[in-house]
Amino acid sequence: MIKYKLVLFDLDGTLIDTDKLIFMSYLHVFKKYRPDYRVSFNEMLSFLGPTLMETFKVYFPNLNHDEIIEEYRKYTMENHFKFVSAFKDAESVLKELKSLGVHIGIVTSKRKDVAIYGLKQFNLDQYVELLIDCNDVKKYKPDPEGVNKALEYFNVDKEDTLMVGDSQSDMLAGIYAGCKVAAVDYSIKGKFYIDLPVNYVIKELKDIIQIVKGE
Repeated sequence: MIKYKLVLFDLDGTLIDTDKLIFMSYLHVFKKYRPDYRVSFNEMLSFLGPTLMETFKVYFPNLNHDEIIEEYRKYTMENHFKFVSAFKDAESVLKELKSLGVHIGIVTSKRKDVAIYGLKQFNLDQYVELLIDCNDVKKYKPDPEGVNKALEYFNVDKEDTLMVGDSQSDMLAGIYAGCKVAAVDYSIKGKFYIDLPVNYVIKELKDIIQIVKGE
């Protein structure tokens, strides 16, 4: 008997490693729109999680944010295969969860077409039943709206749901929705979860299988 009927994943930094692509994309737009500004490493880390619009409103307050976002996304799509990789065991973990009868969903701050592109690159899309993107919600993570939409879609109780992510916003979205939460420990963001009431900390993606099985 499985312990969780539904596992919700964040995408970037959880199933696929897009950190280098994100950093390179931000450096590209800064070079084009603020060439004299030098972005620090800590600032780059702070870009992992918030939406593009949230970040660009802060750093490019007087420019056309929609234009900058399109430039960012153009660079991202053109360089996706160059800089992105899947985390170890990503496909095998999703495949096993599926074989156990567990529902699999994605709750991401990315746009759906870009998210699907990343999933297909590593053959992960075939296991995902629901993908909730930035356009499916009015409030982004850490607001629980996306998680709650997934619970409603699958008709699964929050107590039977595990939210897996690599950022504070992922964890808080799961916590606010009343789900159990698992923080990944292989993220570049560091031990962001220390002060949060997470239920699990996973060193590798395959640890999720034992958690779901209740072992």
